[in-house]
Amino acid sequence: MQVASKYMDIRERFLKSRPAERRVERFRQTVEKLLAEADICINGSRPWDIHVYNNDIFPRVLAEGSLG
Repeated sequence: MQVASKYMDIRERFLKSRPAERRVERFRQTVEKLLAEADICINGSRPWDIHVYNNDIFPRVLAEGSLG
């Protein structure tokens, strides 16, 4: 019985985390579109491209309007 309960807890946490991941992905796509207008790629190979190590930056950039 405990194994089934533990499985359900893990499953519930996983399912709840998915919408947040989708929201962050939508924010990332929005930022990518905005940066594309300035010929900037996320994690691109050119010197002026931006390298992102934490996807939490995308909602923050859109909310606050700055990378700094």
